[in-house]
Amino acid sequence: WRNCYFALPSNLGKTSLETYLLQYHIWLACNATRLTVFVPGYPKINMFFTTCIFLFCANRLQNLTMSLRGSLLPNDNDECAIRFAK
Repeated sequence: WRNCYFALPSNLGKTSLETYLLQYHIWLACNATRLTVFVPGYPKINMFFTTCIFLFCANRLQNLTMSLRGSLLPNDNDECAIRFAK
């Protein structure tokens, strides 16, 4: 029922599960004790590149999650009950 909204917070909200799962794998290294480094000596550039990669991967993982969900779980509750009753 809303006519307008900000796309960035909306997209981040859709990928919240994926960002939670990916944070340790992309942002952090060495058992989550250090940040991932692409360009030594430039922490802002590293954070920018890592964040871009992080958001891209989270978006791709969210697309995969929704694709798998659509394949495994039907939208109709009755069909779901019949499938699990078999």
